[in-house]
Formats: sequence, structure tokens, C-alpha cells
Amino acid sequence: MPQYLKKRRGRYYVRVAVPRHLWPVMGKRDVVRTTGTSDLAEAKRRRFAIIADIHEEIQRAENSDPATKTWLEQQAAAIRKSVVNGDLDQQAASDMIGYLRDKHLKARGMSEDDDLPANEVQRLASVTRLAFDADFSPLSGLIEQYLDEKRADLRPSTVAAKERLLNAFSHWTGDDIDINDVTRKVTGQYVSQVLVGNGKNVKTNQDAITGLSTFFNWAIRRGSYEHANPWTGLGQTLGTSKRGSSKRQPRSWTDKELKNLFEKVPAGPRNYLREMCALALYTGARQNELAKLEVTDIDLKARTIHISEAKTQSSVRDIPIHSKLLPVLKKLIGKRIEGQLFDTFKPAGRDGKRGHEFSKRFSYWRDQTFPETLYEINERGHKRSVVNFHSFRRCFITACEMAGIPEPTTKQIVGHTRDSMSYGTYSKGVDMKLLRDAIEKLDFGL
Repeated sequence: MPQYLKKRRGRYYVRVAVPRHLWPVMGKRDVVRTTGTSDLAEAKRRRFAIIADIHEEIQRAENSDPATKTWLEQQAAAIRKSVVNGDLDQQAASDMIGYLRDKHLKARGMSEDDDLPANEVQRLASVTRLAFDADFSPLSGLIEQYLDEKRADLRPSTVAAKERLLNAFSHWTGDDIDINDVTRKVTGQYVSQVLVGNGKNVKTNQDAITGLSTFFNWAIRRGSYEHANPWTGLGQTLGTSKRGSSKRQPRSWTDKELKNLFEKVPAGPRNYLREMCALALYTGARQNELAKLEVTDIDLKARTIHISEAKTQSSVRDIPIHSKLLPVLKKLIGKRIEGQLFDTFKPAGRDGKRGHEFSKRFSYWRDQTFPETLYEINERGHKRSVVNFHSFRRCFITACEMAGIPEPTTKQIVGHTRDSMSYGTYSKGVDMKLLRDAIEKLDFGL
């Protein structure tokens, strides 16, 4: 592959030619990158690293898997781009899409001469249309684009949930439908045929419709969907459940359960179970808020805990330290002046949360320690606990109500949005002295 420096508008650029068979893959005949300098000697020095990066990009294109639908769509989109840019004429583009279709089928153990399955015929027709029809917007391709944008802003687990939801709908439509062919009739059929009667509760199915509607709103803003959102109002057709149920919902720990728990829960750096339980009970903080605390977040002199990063903006807050937590925190900190408060907690799980492994340890310990009366069998036949680590937060909020603490004050302590006009808009909240007076009213007898 020839490579050389070229000068444009006073600066030097590196150019590396792309092998012909990769033109449709990369959508270009050569790769041009700036060296960022107008000095020839410096440009020559920098070019080697730039060339290495370009060769790595070309190698990735070479190694992409032609058996996948994504690969074929990417090649078709690249061909369309090359045609629009004038790099390929219609005949060359047609030859290339034929070559790519053959390569894709061969990688899947098939050929154009076979009696292909209906979904494979549809896929091939779709990519051919994608290569030549500038107005064709395949649903599956837009889903990939949407998810790629969301990965920068959302937690990996949230993106994964969106991916499952959207791909399920895309697969139901046949994978390669033009997004503008998704009409109100199509979405109504999906609700009737898939969501209704799927065994999930109304709220879960309404959340699914909301997620699909959010994606279509994004497509409308991008100019890819040309109609009104076809999901609008469909959640209301599912209704709401007004029936009561004898099934128990997640709840607070009872006084007896708390006493039993703290008599048995182990302490110390091996798992920090007792320390985390005590902090959750007397602060109402969430598990991951506590798990990622730093030593510098604890001010023993001012008797405050600073939550610097949390679920929402209202959750970033200072919590007064209850007098019963002071000895726990002093022992945790010891002589340290910095570092993690719980120094054995490491980022883990899909979202890299420090509380991930602790959550597993707590659930295992609870399952081994407490009787079956703390569980129920849900409608799917799965065993579910009605008390969990979040039950400490429920205990705290319930105790605040029983102690007569005003709801806005409780919301300020636990990090809930104070959403009324008076307290949510105009008030900045009560001062730390009043928060401390409020929290000292709580006594769980432990």
C-alpha cells in the first residue's frame, strides 16, 4: 500500500491507500490524516505512528466477519456513500454489492443458487436497496446508531436493556423493515400480539412502550422517521391494574428482624456487612452511594457525610451523622486521611459499581441466615425476597414519618426531589443543625 506525505494549506498530511476490495467496507479509497504540523522534519517524525494507526484500521476492516448481518449492512451503506460522493458509478456499485452478497452467503454456508430461507431473501433485498436507495432507512441500522449515541451517556446495563427491547421489536418486524413502514397499525399489532398476554405486569409493558416511543422520538428528531410517533398513547390501552393482591411487596425490616440481623451480621474488612447495614439504617442512603464513599467524604468534626455522586442531582447532598454511627465511622477510618472508606470494594459488574460484589455477599448471607418466611413465590414461580438491602432505606423513611419529621426534610436527607412549588422551587432546604436534630429522633434500638 503506497503511503506518502502531502501538503495542504500549509500543513502536512499522511495518505495511505485502501486495498480495492476494502473500498466498500471502509467507504473510501484512501485514508488521509493530518500530522498537525507545517514542519517537514516534524511531520516525517510523526508519520510513523499515524501510519501504524491507519494500518490498524484497515486490518480491522479486513478482519470483520462477513457472516453477520451488521457486516453486510455496513458494506451496503459504504457503497451508497461512495456512489453519492461520485467515487463509484452504478455499474461498479452493482458489481460490488453482488460480490459482497456472495461473500456473505458463502460465510454462512449458502449461495445465491440455493433455495434460501425467506428471512435471508429479505435480508439480501434489504441490503441491495440500502446500497442504491438514498431514502431507505432500515430499522435495525437506526437502532445501532441510536444505541451507539446512548452508550456515551447511559450506564451499560441501561443500554443493554434498551438493546434487548429494540432488537425484540426489530426481529418481530422482520429485522430489515424501513422505519417509515412502521405505522400505527404495526405498533398496535405488536402490542396486541406480543405485549398483551406475555405474563408481565401492566407497568412492565407500559415501560416497554415508553422505551420504543423514546427511540421513535429520537428518529423523528434525526429526520429518519417522517410521521407522528406511532407509539403515542398506546400505553394507555393496556389499562392499569386496580386489583388488590395478597402477594407481599418489598418492605422494611421489622424491629424483630433488625435485632436478629444485627445479632448475626459479621463485621470487618472481609465483607463490611455490619458497617454497611448500620450506615444504611441510620442515613437512608442507597447501597452504591455508600459503597463508593471516600474517607474525605466523611467529616467527623462537622459530623457530616457528603454524597458527591448519586442517582440524580437532588441526591448529591450532605447527610448528618447520627451519634450511633460515630464509633462505626471512627473505626472504619482509623488513621487514614484518604482513599476508599470501604477499601476492599472494587468496581465490578456491567456498570462497574463498587457495590456490585457487596450486593452479592449481602444477598448470600441473608439467604443463608433468614428463614423462608422472608420470601415469596411470584407469578412466574420464582423465589423473591420481600426484604433486601434497600429495606434499610425503607426503614429509615418509615421511622422519619413515625417520628413526625416533615416530608420535605426527609426528602432532603435521603436525596429525593422536593417537587412542590414552595419547597422544591423556592426553598434551598433546612440547615444542617435542623437535619441533625431530625435524624437524632431516630432510634432503632441497636
